[in-house]
Amino acid sequence: MLSLITAKKVGEFRRLVIEVGGYREAREEYLKDLAERLRSEVIESGNEKTIRGLKPWERRIIHMYLGEKSDVLTESTGDDRDRVLVIKKK
Repeated sequence: MLSLITAKKVGEFRRLVIEVGGYREAREEYLKDLAERLRSEVIESGNEKTIRGLKPWERRIIHMYLGEKSDVLTESTGDDRDRVLVIKKK
């Protein structure tokens, strides 16, 4: 909503992020830890892992974090609320 109000004033849409109590930073750290744990499981087992229920920005954090690794691939599949992130061994 704040983005829409700002767009009317500025004349263009800009995505705004409001940080409250360090939530986003803590969530990013949690997601990176989760990604690292699942990456290890994928490497050890060879089986892909699926993460459900993530918001688009959360999936992006994991894609970017694991994109720096040379031993796994990530992809998002599904539509809208059924979208999932899949981690696979290269």
